[in-house]
Amino acid sequence: MSFNKLGGLLDNSLTKKNIKKGVQAVNVMDTFLDVIIKIFGEDIKTKVKPLYVKNKILKVSVISSVLSTEIKLKEDKIISQINRKHKTETIEKISVQL
Repeated sequence: MSFNKLGGLLDNSLTKKNIKKGVQAVNVMDTFLDVIIKIFGEDIKTKVKPLYVKNKILKVSVISSVLSTEIKLKEDKIISQINRKHKTETIEKISVQL
């Protein structure tokens, strides 16, 4: 009897059911929140909301134009940390909306 790794089985079944992209998007949004909390502090959790990931673009909603500008200024750093955590180029751009 041979055994298969659980991670491999999960990966295969997620791919077959076309869920893998959705799970990856949720992981990216969670990582985004972790990264911006490290950069801007705990208070930012109530002011920023990741919305979705599409075509390697992370769409984010913020409560003020000042915060939008701050995120755009640190966009490269945020993207770098997200991609490093996921060990692939998951995100290329952050799109911010008010």
